[in-house]
Amino acid sequence: MLDDKALPGTRYGFMRKDVAEVFEIPAVAASGWAVEADLSGWARRCYDVTMRLQRVDARVWYSPPTATICRK
Repeated sequence: MLDDKALPGTRYGFMRKDVAEVFEIPAVAASGWAVEADLSGWARRCYDVTMRLQRVDARVWYSPPTATICRK
């Protein structure tokens, strides 16, 4: 998400064996994600990057800001 706006086109399930090794949990190996977004219509400023994760039981978790993207 950028400033609480979901980005369409986010893909999930990329293999991240490094993550599984760090957490020592093989089940999280498919935790990778990627997004391609056309931001040409967005204002020229900085946006906070956060993640919104919906769990299998429908609970939702929001990360704190993990990065900032600036469109100049």
